Amino acid sequence: MLINYDLYDLSEIFSMVKFKPDDCEINKEVITKAISVLERGNERDDGWFCHFRIALRSIPNLDEYYYNFVFVENVYIISTVDLLRDEYVYKVLLECCKSLLKVIEDGNEERNLRRICHLADCLCDLSKSLSNNNTVMHKNEFSPNNNSKRKSQ
Repeated sequence: MLINYDLYDLSEIFSMVKFKPDDCEINKEVITKAISVLERGNERDDGWFCHFRIALRSIPNLDEYYYNFVFVENVYIISTVDLLRDEYVYKVLLECCKSLLKVIEDGNEERNLRRICHLADCLCDLSKSLSNNNTVMHKNEFSPNNNSKRKSQ
């Protein structure tokens, strides 16, 4: 099971993709590893933390300077550790990562690099927001039938 600090790690992964969008091969591997972590969802019983970090360490050509956070074990001793139990959050993050992977696989053209940057930036903010909000995501906020934020003119 992921915790809120894992979502901060996911946010940092999206930041790395945003800042090096042209490094498509590494970005593909990184996002593929993130997808594999998210696909396991609540099924994990392999420890309480650093799931994304552990997964990324297995990438052979990962730049240890650029991805330095991956090679540091965090031990969380504070009481603000929140477990991510909501399957819906896993599904949304999984679909977001798959979308980012598809954009990365589309290649290095300038237009596509901008798409990678914009999507990675949005996903970075989403991950931070989920972690800051105790991993809560209300389904109706993302429903196509939700008109609460739309104004008719």
